[in-house]
Amino acid sequence: DTIEKRPANPLAHFMLAGAWERAGEMQRAADSYAEALRLKPDFSVGHENFGELLLKQSRRAEAIAQFEAALRLQPEFADAHMNLGNALLAEGRTADAVTHLATAVRLAPGTAEMHYNFAHALAAAGDVTRAIAEYQAALSHPAGTPAVHTAAHYQLANALAMSGRQAEAVPHYESALRARPDWAEAHHNLG
Repeated sequence: DTIEKRPANPLAHFMLAGAWERAGEMQRAADSYAEALRLKPDFSVGHENFGELLLKQSRRAEAIAQFEAALRLQPEFADAHMNLGNALLAEGRTADAVTHLATAVRLAPGTAEMHYNFAHALAAAGDVTRAIAEYQAALSHPAGTPAVHTAAHYQLANALAMSGRQAEAVPHYESALRARPDWAEAHHNLG
């Protein structure tokens, strides 16, 4: 209704994009984000949300461009740093990913998801000691989602086992399996 009455309203297109995304209409969501950004190219949150949608669709190069645009407009945007870091990690650009994920943790230190993602990049970079500390930091935040906590337990157990600390890994595998009893990899690694 708002778009019908005010077709040049970028916020209305942005909000419609989110509604399309929640409804599972990804192309319509992408079209609405693109229109919002055409109308307001300096909309950092629009770039970040569009990037998230593209990342969910494995369109990483396009997502990276959107996250970078968001950060040019708002350099202290923690979510954009986190999502850019995750996209870069998926592209095999581990050092760049670590840099952005470290920035995300610095900007939002009380967020379990930020610590988890940073830990994951550190582990990929071979810095298992720091990864262990970041997985533990993720678990120390009660506000983390159950999925993040479950994944953090599993990845922490893997990092501890990799460090020769199998006895410390066992309770973390068990915690992950309490949350996801059908997790074959966790059963395998625990065994």
